[in-house]
Amino acid sequence: MKVFSSINESANKFTVEELRKDYEDCGWATGEEKKAYIQKYGVQSKKAKDIKDKILLILKDMRKTRKSFNDDDLRDFSRMTDSDTKMIENLKDEPKEFIEYVKDAYFKQLKKYKIEKYALLSSLAGYSFSMAEKRWIKLYQKAAKCLSEVAPTQEEIDKKTQFEMINNKITELMQDFKVIYMKRIEEHAKIKYDYYSTEKNLQKLINERQAAEDAIAQYKKDNGIRYISFRDYKGNLLEKAYDKANSKVSQFRAFTKMYPTEKSYLDQCAKDGENIFTRNIAAISERLLKDKLNVNNISISNVKNDPKFFEMMLTDGEKKLYLRSIFAAQFSDKMIPHFRFIITERK
Repeated sequence: MKVFSSINESANKFTVEELRKDYEDCGWATGEEKKAYIQKYGVQSKKAKDIKDKILLILKDMRKTRKSFNDDDLRDFSRMTDSDTKMIENLKDEPKEFIEYVKDAYFKQLKKYKIEKYALLSSLAGYSFSMAEKRWIKLYQKAAKCLSEVAPTQEEIDKKTQFEMINNKITELMQDFKVIYMKRIEEHAKIKYDYYSTEKNLQKLINERQAAEDAIAQYKKDNGIRYISFRDYKGNLLEKAYDKANSKVSQFRAFTKMYPTEKSYLDQCAKDGENIFTRNIAAISERLLKDKLNVNNISISNVKNDPKFFEMMLTDGEKKLYLRSIFAAQFSDKMIPHFRFIITERK
């Protein structure tokens, strides 16, 4: 009986065929047979799943020593998780040659569905794909991204360098606006917290819920019914009104439970605001990279700060991009106030 002390050691002790056969057989193994698998693979558990997981890890380690792969290798890899997201995460730990194989295998699926021309879509919104088609497009895109991170081409390296130069430049130029942006986030966060920390506001919502509940009870009484049918238009409107009022009460209580102090909410808003601002700067940088502006000559002019929006012009001396922002979610119960940037080119 072969016994190993580490996964790396096991790669030299078993053949791929032997491991795959044991993977299939251990699910139907008797008690004595399981004991043999436990001793063979050094597993401390009697569960077939744990034995299978150990076998898959050994197969993964063996892939690192190979340069060519087939569908059986892809099946071994796919068996490591039942989640597409986790599967792509696992792909990052695989050798470059295997990632290339997986990417090509996913592209073959796109060809099978005759949707390969949509492989590089940045967004699937507005397209009528089946769930399977969407899944393969996303898997292919994620595998391609994984390959570019593990083994980037010179073109990808150059593009990343340019992006970082532009992103750093824009971040530096927008520091003054960021101060204004974060201040407004804080001001609106205080207003929202004041609303949720006022007991009479909760009581008002509770009263509205009670009124909606009473209206339903009266409607049932007037019509001599115990339940409202889904075909009852007026009755359904009353129930929707109650659900809305009840949701507001639940939202109020959830907010006060999540943020017991004003500081806790302000800190969260500042953190979220910072993340949103960073993402927006990245989006602007991507646009500038796409439009091939001269990074070294970029300047900002025509800055206008307003309680609800701001606008500015970015130029490298030749091309001009007009940026304006919209202050969104100012009174939202679900999102923090934030800026959205709109970019258009000016002649």
